[in-house]
Amino acid sequence: EKLKEIFSKIGEVKSVKIDKYILQTKVNGENVDILDTRGFGYVCYKNEEDAKKAIEEFNEKKLPGFESSHLPVLVSKFMPKNERKQHKSK
Repeated sequence: EKLKEIFSKIGEVKSVKIDKYILQTKVNGENVDILDTRGFGYVCYKNEEDAKKAIEEFNEKKLPGFESSHLPVLVSKFMPKNERKQHKSK
């Protein structure tokens, strides 16, 4: 919900998805499942203009509330994997 709150300051957010996984480990000899993020997510805006503004506002910057993070956030337009590969090769 924190990401939705941050990105909603730009415009109306349709959805937010954070990619997560379950890390299975042992704690004090017991198996424990820990839900963790993969370090990326998706924010979908109701209109394309707001998405463009979000790229301008947040790309390669630290998000409010996440200043202690060691890396800035990368914000770009979503492209399917095959489209990204074509885009990189140009």
